[in-house]
Amino acid sequence: MSVRLRIALGIAALWATIYALAVLAGDFAFSHPPAAPNDPGETALGPAFLWASVVNALVVFFAFAFIAGRSERMRAVDKVGWIIAMMFLFPLVVPPFWYLHVWRAPA
Repeated sequence: MSVRLRIALGIAALWATIYALAVLAGDFAFSHPPAAPNDPGETALGPAFLWASVVNALVVFFAFAFIAGRSERMRAVDKVGWIIAMMFLFPLVVPPFWYLHVWRAPA
């Protein structure tokens, strides 16, 4: 895997992680005041940013699940463990997975 692809996956993983943490933290920066009518699909940056972030997170998840599934350096139980951890603890698991299995992977 080329260094450019590794860096691109790292940037995508960072964006997905930061946005997932913002959403889990209540997304206060993008929410309307409580008195204002609240449309759940509306953010301060617009619905395009929301959908771009969702698509980015899905691409990162499936790319990393594919990398984990095809890895010859991991045992089967580790592959399943990483994928399940990404499903339920995405913002906490994606950065270490990128560093350990994408950035440090042999070329």
